[in-house]
Amino acid sequence: MYNYRVIKTPIFKFTIYVKQHHVVFIQYKDKHPFYRGTYAVDFTPIKQTWKTLIRLALGMSIPSKIRIHFIVENVSFDETDEILEQKWLNSKLLMNPVQLFPPIVKLQEESKWKDPQYMNLYSHNCQHFSHDLITSITIFINKNYL
Repeated sequence: MYNYRVIKTPIFKFTIYVKQHHVVFIQYKDKHPFYRGTYAVDFTPIKQTWKTLIRLALGMSIPSKIRIHFIVENVSFDETDEILEQKWLNSKLLMNPVQLFPPIVKLQEESKWKDPQYMNLYSHNCQHFSHDLITSITIFINKNYL
């Protein structure tokens, strides 16, 4: 029905060797054609600057957002992280992800991922988000919502 894979990417575009940012690739294979395809979902700071990176390292909470990209290219989860990362970087960002992706709606309604969203490197970051998202999707699948 679906597959997912988490890859590690750079935290910011200018820190290409610091690959601690989690991006969740979700691939729907059947059922509801509206959702069929591959999506890349992440939780990231709104402003991607050196100042933001320093504030994160100091343990400050900064404004962040959930992003959902639709991957137009064919995706195989056998591909390397680097190839998947390139497909993510070349993908289309969906403008209103909450309305287009019900597991995130559910995740936001029942947890700490409500608006406004803030990221804290030590307690509320992209790795926590990826874990909670996978849990939410699993619940949706098990309850036959998707």
